[in-house]
Amino acid sequence: MQDYSLDLASERIKHPKTKEYFREVMSSYAIGNFRSAVLSLYAVVISDLVFKLKDQVERENDPGAMRILQEVEADKKRDVTSSRWEMMLVDKISQETKLLELSDKANIEYLKDHRNLSAHPNILDTEDNVLFTPNKETVRAHIRNMLEGVLTKSSAHTAKLVDLIITKLPQIYDLADDESEYDRMFMKRYLGEMNEKAVVSLFKKLWKFTYRLDDKDCEDNRDVNARTIELINRMYPDLVIKCLTDDPAYYSQVSLDKEQLNKIIDLFNQSPRLFTLLDEDVQKQMDAEIKRNSSRYVRSWFLSGSPEDHLISATQYLRSRNFSNISLHKFGELARQVNKMDDYRKMLIKYFSNAGSYQDGYMRFDHVRRKLDDFNEEQFKELLNVMNSNKQIYNANGCSGMVDDIQEAAENNLGGKIDLSPYPNLR
Repeated sequence: MQDYSLDLASERIKHPKTKEYFREVMSSYAIGNFRSAVLSLYAVVISDLVFKLKDQVERENDPGAMRILQEVEADKKRDVTSSRWEMMLVDKISQETKLLELSDKANIEYLKDHRNLSAHPNILDTEDNVLFTPNKETVRAHIRNMLEGVLTKSSAHTAKLVDLIITKLPQIYDLADDESEYDRMFMKRYLGEMNEKAVVSLFKKLWKFTYRLDDKDCEDNRDVNARTIELINRMYPDLVIKCLTDDPAYYSQVSLDKEQLNKIIDLFNQSPRLFTLLDEDVQKQMDAEIKRNSSRYVRSWFLSGSPEDHLISATQYLRSRNFSNISLHKFGELARQVNKMDDYRKMLIKYFSNAGSYQDGYMRFDHVRRKLDDFNEEQFKELLNVMNSNKQIYNANGCSGMVDDIQEAAENNLGGKIDLSPYPNLR
């Protein structure tokens, strides 16, 4: 394992002024001026926290960041000789935003203690009449802690900002040419800059808006909210699994209404394991509700564990039903996903065989006609057998035209037409 590099880590500092000021810290550390390094490091940390809040006010008009700055400024004006405002700033950021962890706050307090010892003469307090000088290892630890806990973090972490981000999702979505462009824009502007707590907060709130609630705002923004959840899941899969594992009761509160259910199916197809983390009763209810609708069931491959296994299950499921063309389309997508298009063509013939009227038969054949160029001899014969066995097809006015289309495709595919003698109703 390589040693932690302070120089490489410093390249990830977000704010340009902070990066500039931090060079003084590294310069003092490099030449062994450890007291100076601690003094300048503490100043850089406090400055960086102020920069981050100001960035959020300017970029997002973040009310939480603005309030902290106003309160700290007011306290500073009450006693211009006091540095109390510095730790007030740290306390408020720690309590009211997602920028600092408790460990980060403790590390800043430890740095401040060494900064005070380094800044104030303590000769009279020591037997050897020497100034306090932190050792190299301690200063390096301070620098690393501040880089990891403060300086390399983005400003996009105040608690109120998560709510603000959610309101801006539709605007970004509308600006994007497609969903991939939305992913790139949102990742660059927000998600890539957020710390773990902020991501968890965003994911948790969007879960409720997307999969549980059904008010007008949720309905209007369900597409973008769902897309954002899927993006979070792709970028932070372990974090999403931890969310559901740690709080299954919250994440099991989902609606089984059509729109919410359709969206959560997309998520579970992306990560089937997430479904298994819901409460067992909810899993059973969702399974039953999905199976009530054939097209919904066919596309819910997460229920079978893999697309390959689900194609087998979906085949058995559809063969016992008179299913819709939407279900057929979803089955085709699944078959294409696992490269089993012969299974799709067989299901296409099954769909055609379920025609319940002359008009229905003619309409269903439209779906068959589009795929005739892919049929093999066995499938041509099975198709003709289905037509010969269903009077709603062979008695239809357009039946002869259907047979002509089949024979033309057979001649192109096989080099010759099909013998119709086994199919007396089609001659």
